[in-house]
Amino acid sequence: MMDELKLELNTSSPSKLDGLPKIIYRNNDSDVHAKESMEEQFSLWGIKNYQRHSNKYHGDTNPDWKDIVLDNVTMLPWTDVSYSLNLIDSIIEWYDSESSETCIFADDGLDLSVVNSWMFDWKFLEHQLPYNWDCIQLYTSSRRSIKMHLHPWVNTNKSQRCFMISRTFAKRLKQFHFADNKYKLAYETPNKSVKFEEYGLLDTFFFDIGVTYTLPVFAFNNTCKLSVEERVGSDAIKYWWKYKSNKFSNFEFFHYNKGDGEWKMEVMFDTQGGRPEVYMDEVEGIMIWI
Repeated sequence: MMDELKLELNTSSPSKLDGLPKIIYRNNDSDVHAKESMEEQFSLWGIKNYQRHSNKYHGDTNPDWKDIVLDNVTMLPWTDVSYSLNLIDSIIEWYDSESSETCIFADDGLDLSVVNSWMFDWKFLEHQLPYNWDCIQLYTSSRRSIKMHLHPWVNTNKSQRCFMISRTFAKRLKQFHFADNKYKLAYETPNKSVKFEEYGLLDTFFFDIGVTYTLPVFAFNNTCKLSVEERVGSDAIKYWWKYKSNKFSNFEFFHYNKGDGEWKMEVMFDTQGGRPEVYMDEVEGIMIWI
């Protein structure tokens, strides 16, 4: 795997990621291989400002930490609950211990190889972000399609595997979801209906904490356990960056509401088949290759 990364890196320059904010990646103590892969990848890209967050909570049929969860989330598997707790814990730890204004959080299967296909660098990317952002979802998954340009987050954009947040976002997360060393994983809002069996899932509240935009510039590899949707979505993101991104300008990539042709920057796929493939829109009669 590292030989493949080195080959990819030879086609581009690590300087593309100059100015990247601190990366905090989550990792289980038992998963030494994922840790080594992440840190060798950071070394190849010249990334020095990173930190490993050791996951404290692990799924079990009856974990000894369940009393620190304030909500009734017993309908959820404890593996889902532990994922939520570890993510929130990593953010609060950063917020309480550092003064930096932004930070990137990621799971330990982050794949930076798509950076080779960027037509810009990180500093340019940061300068294109909207004034009001609190969170940028840097990787997303979906059942059918992914918009590959900057756009406001919508609830069909799943996954908290990689995102960048501001201190304002972290402060709000702590305010609403952490108190007296306990976690609140459900947050009812008057304008959003959440199914009872989904209370506690990050998808039901996380990106509503602040103004969030989606910008799929990273992907994931199979060193972490991906769902079918995540695996297919990640493959689609890699494919688009490698074979389709050069057909669009930076202006098109960093703007939305561009008109009728915006669908051309959307990748569509079939999660049932387990891999990206041609999608036929039965209404429009359009064949979209990803």
